Amino acid sequence: MTHISTEQLANEPILICTYADHMSPEDVFASFHVIREIALTFRKPFGILIIDTSLAEGTFQEMITLLKINDDPAADADMQFDMRLIMVGTSAMVKFYVNAAKQQQFGAQTIPLFAHLEDAIDAARTMVRTHEQGDMQPTGAE
Repeated sequence: MTHISTEQLANEPILICTYADHMSPEDVFASFHVIREIALTFRKPFGILIIDTSLAEGTFQEMITLLKINDDPAADADMQFDMRLIMVGTSAMVKFYVNAAKQQQFGAQTIPLFAHLEDAIDAARTMVRTHEQGDMQPTGAE
């Protein structure tokens, strides 16, 4: 897998992390430090991470590994802010990941999934506005 880029939209707390080819857990973990460094520059303790997998693929076992790590509270212990996740892609594996993430054993999180990056960016901007208005629940809140 190739981690193509992680970039922040200008003056917005929105990161876009783009992957291509084979998407292994090791490659995803390697991109975490870039994501954290950029996110720490946000003015507020809130942001959106869009993961674009439109050009990527992964195996069932690799998705399970990522889901298990995603549910580990220690993995985000040094993150002092709320980072929401949005996925982009149409592969069976990204659909599996998003559906499995809803299960209690993998953190019971709802991750929006879009077929096109432009739609994900629009949704992210809406989420930021909603958060700024105080209408958005913290991650995990019911």
